[in-house]
Amino acid sequence: MTSGWEAVRSVVQPALAAGVASGWKYYAGLAVVVAVTMLAIAVFYREWREMQDVEEPDQPQDLLDSFVQAHAQGELDAGELERVRRLLSDDLKGREASSPPPVGEPGTPGGLRDSAEPAPRCEPD
Repeated sequence: MTSGWEAVRSVVQPALAAGVASGWKYYAGLAVVVAVTMLAIAVFYREWREMQDVEEPDQPQDLLDSFVQAHAQGELDAGELERVRRLLSDDLKGREASSPPPVGEPGTPGGLRDSAEPAPRCEPD
C-alpha cells in the first residue's frame, strides 16, 4: 500500500523529468501573469477609490472667503467683490427658500402628531 506522498511523487516526478514545471518559460509566464494581475488589482482599486470619494460642494461662505482673499491680493476690485457678495447672498436665500420647513414641536404645523390622536387606518379595497 502506498502513502499519500508516494502517490503525489509518482505523478509529479514524471512531469518534472519531462521539464513541464521546471523550464524558465514556465516561470517567465507565471511572472507575467502575476504582474498583470497585480496591475489590474491596482487599477481597479484606484478607480474604486475615485468613485467612493465624494466631495462636499463648496458652501457660499467658502466661495466668499476665496473671493475676499483674491480682493486682498488685488485680483478683484471692490465693485466686483460686492457683486459676488450679492450673488452669493441671493444664492443662499434661494437655497433657504427651497429647503423643506423645519420640523416643529409636537402638535404644531410641521411637527409630530399628538399622541392622543389615533393613527389613520388604511382599509383594504
